[in-house]
Amino acid sequence: MNTKLENVSLIEDYNGWITGSDGVSRRIDGLHIVANGIDYYINPIFFSIKDGVLYVKDKCSCYTIKISDTTYTESELKHMLLNVYMLSITWSDLVSLRDSNMLIAGRQYRITDYTCTTVQTDSRSEGNDFDIIVVADSNNKLNEAARAIRRAGDTYFPSDTLFEAWELKYCIDNDTDRFAWADSVNGKGVIYYLKDEWSNEAAYDFKSITFCNLNTAGVDTYNDLPNDGSQYYYTFNLINTARDNGDYATCMSLDATIYNNVNISNAPGQISGVHFCNFGTYKDENKRKLNKVLLFVIMAYGEGNYSVGIGDACYNFLIGSRSKSIKVGDNCKDLTFGNSCESNTFGDNCNSLTFGDGCYSMTFGDRCYSLTFGEGCYSMTFGKACNNLMLPDNSTYGTINILGLITGGGSGMDLADNDPTLFQTWLGAGNTSNTIEIRQIISSGAESTWKYIAQYIDQNGVLQTKTKTGTAGTWV
Repeated sequence: MNTKLENVSLIEDYNGWITGSDGVSRRIDGLHIVANGIDYYINPIFFSIKDGVLYVKDKCSCYTIKISDTTYTESELKHMLLNVYMLSITWSDLVSLRDSNMLIAGRQYRITDYTCTTVQTDSRSEGNDFDIIVVADSNNKLNEAARAIRRAGDTYFPSDTLFEAWELKYCIDNDTDRFAWADSVNGKGVIYYLKDEWSNEAAYDFKSITFCNLNTAGVDTYNDLPNDGSQYYYTFNLINTARDNGDYATCMSLDATIYNNVNISNAPGQISGVHFCNFGTYKDENKRKLNKVLLFVIMAYGEGNYSVGIGDACYNFLIGSRSKSIKVGDNCKDLTFGNSCESNTFGDNCNSLTFGDGCYSMTFGDRCYSLTFGEGCYSMTFGKACNNLMLPDNSTYGTINILGLITGGGSGMDLADNDPTLFQTWLGAGNTSNTIEIRQIISSGAESTWKYIAQYIDQNGVLQTKTKTGTAGTWV
């Protein structure tokens, strides 16, 4: 039904209850319009302006208003209707609307009092909050794909922060069955994915959540950074030693992701490779849990990410180039490293690890497998029972399959005898489908007497056998 409104004397935002002529009360989150002395209360689901006419549609009617018949300009009406379409509301009021089946499908709701909370051990929120915009899919369901917008009066985020480029996943409920850090008492919903304009991403609100440095998995102290539980650190940390006169024990951790104009690595707008890092949560009995992930960038040094601690059971990480001194816990998988990474240590049972070119000095725990290395990688140390190690894909190497227990832990067998051409000689150039199988056959007594055997099919299809005595011995 089309209703033409004339002699319009008032158009204003309206949020409240009205009682109709039938005596039934209903909620209006929209417009109050007075035309020909009659009050109209409208919950708009669509509006447009064309050829000087304002069209406002609700569920039942389309109202048309000739703008020249009002006291408002076209720009004033556009501004007003945009505010109506995106209703500013508190978290509790929005929950009440959802629970009462009173959401308006397609309407945007701006949550003005969201605050990040966490109850998970060794984590806390710094309260660096922003507003969240969500859209109603129906009268009782909110879409969890959300947006961020600066909060009124905010002074924390830099003035050039591109909130409009952020991507969020937000659950309005403090669902402790889905999220181990959900706060059923003080929470106002849970952000379980956040990606900022620099493509840093994590499966939690990393702009606010920090982790206690006490007993951080795999993390040693770095240049006397305290590791006694006295400080909390962001996932992406900027340690400004210059500001604290080089005193690591007292310097504060800053959120590196908001200092996007600091030039440390001679690349304007980047902080030593801290960008493009993807940190997920892990699941335990179908519940998401926070990983204690700490990435330190020291202003005095730069040169990539280093002194990073990655907890147990982490997955789907993307870590940039020139990263070093990263210590990964046990049971981690699907980790991808950029080029020229060095001095990184991995726990037991890690798998599906991919390294770029020029990576070196990597140490792996026991039972690691499915590792792929780029060109020019060297100085790799493997623990017990590691296998399916893919050498550089340059048509000169094949696959090393280590069978059985390769004893020695962090000082285990030097597979290639520090000779980058050894396996090329064994397999023959271009035979990348060949496999070398290495077994330890004697591990008792002195390490110098341990025995190893390697077998492979050479380029002519002939079975070849090599033996080695002691971890430092030479293959013969």
